[in-house]
Parts: sequence; C-alpha cells; structure tokens
Amino acid sequence: MALQVSIIGPTNLGALSRRLGKPPELFQEWALFVGRALAEHGCDLWTNGGEGMLAAVPSAYKEAGGRLWTVILPKRPIRWPNYHVLPYADKADAVRWEETWDDANNATVTIPSLCVCMGLSAGTDGEISDAVWDIRFPSPRVNLKMLVAVSDLLVGGKLHPEFEEELEPKLVYLTRREDLASIIVRLQ
Repeated sequence: MALQVSIIGPTNLGALSRRLGKPPELFQEWALFVGRALAEHGCDLWTNGGEGMLAAVPSAYKEAGGRLWTVILPKRPIRWPNYHVLPYADKADAVRWEETWDDANNATVTIPSLCVCMGLSAGTDGEISDAVWDIRFPSPRVNLKMLVAVSDLLVGGKLHPEFEEELEPKLVYLTRREDLASIIVRLQ
C-alpha cells in the first residue's frame, strides 16, 4: 500500500506571504517541490478542498504523475458552508466524505501516516490541535506517525511552543528540501 500523506496549510497565501515578509514565489516553489516529491515516491495525497497550498500541492502532484489524490470534504455544512469546496470533488481522483467540517479537518491528521504542514492559518492550527489531542488520547483510528512542518513557511520557523511540546515525539521540522525524501522512505 502506498504511503498516505496529507497536506495542511493556508488557503490565503497572500496573507501568509505578507506576515512572513517572504515573496509569494517561495510558497509556489515549496508546493511544486512537495507535490513532485510525493508523486516521485509513489505516495497517495490527501487534502481538504481549498485554495492556496490545498490547491497548489495537488496541482504539482498530478502534473508530476501522482497516482491518487483524495480530497476530504464535509457532507453537512454545519458551522460553515461547504459550497466553496464542492468543486474539488470533481478535480480529485477520490473523495472521502466526512460528516462535518470538524470531522473533515480531523481526518487530515488521523488517516494519513505523514502530515506535511506548509504554513499556518486558523484552519491549520485547528488541525494541529486535533493531532495534539490524538497524542494525548490515543485511538486505534489514528494512523499519524509524523508531522513535518516546513520551517520556511512558519513565523519564526517554528510551531507554537505548546504544539512543539505536545507533538515532540512526532514533529520534524523540514529545513532542507532534500530531507523530505528520506522522511518518506523511512515511513514507506
């Protein structure tokens, strides 16, 4: 079975670019790199539907010959609407329907073995919080072995200190692009 890898990250790359004081091209470079690396290593890609990194990485992945992109979408738009992500059901190779947004966001850090955090946002913080709670209260449904955070795309190159402490056994900071290949191979 192929290694399942999820991507979490911001949908508003302009806001993150301004916050970090880094050019928008840096985010596109990382998206291309990660998408290609996942395709080259035969990984299956999992994301929520959305713009920004959630669109850029799958695009690069599919262009590089990626085998299977699964988009995770909420069936019932409780708390927030889902109409803006429904078009991704037609773009992805497969759809995993979860009941609500909370379930869909949680699935990004429970189903795959590897999760790559490509920048922070309100949604990404919630997904990382889910990973923390899954460490505190282990469940057989949680497959996450490692959360890789791309330092270039984080304020100060790090996650929030509480996240760091709680995720410590599973957290790896990616500071050099070439290290992603060895992480994937180790988990395959």
